[in-house]
Amino acid sequence: MGASVCDQGSGMWVVIGALALVHRRHATGRGGIVNTSLLETALCWNGLKNDSYINLGVVPARHASGHPGFVPYQAFATATGPLLICCGNDRLFAKLAAALGHPQWATDPRFASNRDRIVHQHVLLPLLAELLLAADRDSWIQRLEAVGVPCSPVHSLPEALAQPQVQSLGMLVPVAGEDFRLTGLPLRIDGVRPAIDGRAPALGGHDPRLPGKRQ
Repeated sequence: MGASVCDQGSGMWVVIGALALVHRRHATGRGGIVNTSLLETALCWNGLKNDSYINLGVVPARHASGHPGFVPYQAFATATGPLLICCGNDRLFAKLAAALGHPQWATDPRFASNRDRIVHQHVLLPLLAELLLAADRDSWIQRLEAVGVPCSPVHSLPEALAQPQVQSLGMLVPVAGEDFRLTGLPLRIDGVRPAIDGRAPALGGHDPRLPGKRQ
């Protein structure tokens, strides 16, 4: 995971809890105390795997990408970059098989149903991987989107930041008085994204005991 999800997520849970208590205060006049932790957030966001283990006693397999309940539902390498393909039902898999030139897979006893594909994914996934490497990503996207198979490129960071929608959103916010930009907050208030007023203070920059600082 490329972000501090437990740190940021715990902050979000605190905000949600605080807003709930503000709402309760309006109704009852009583406040309250909100508690959370990084560990609780990590456990909550791993809830699907936790629940499977505590109720079925099955330790889930580790995987780089993909979904424990659907196959194929993961990223594959192509000749020019990774591509995410999501077949959440048998109808979509049949469309994928046809687009890849193997319509017979939709009736193959090993792949005909999602349950079959989960059991035989060790056979199916290498076949898909080999086929998808044979052409560039844009070609596959055009082919799969034409038949309605959900797919998406996995962008590099430069590719993601260069997307027209990212540019339109104005997520890269200039810092007042500086010659650089930073990623802004992911929300707008009355249509305006909060500005970054200035850079972080230098060491001791707010210490009133230093010469020239306000006492």
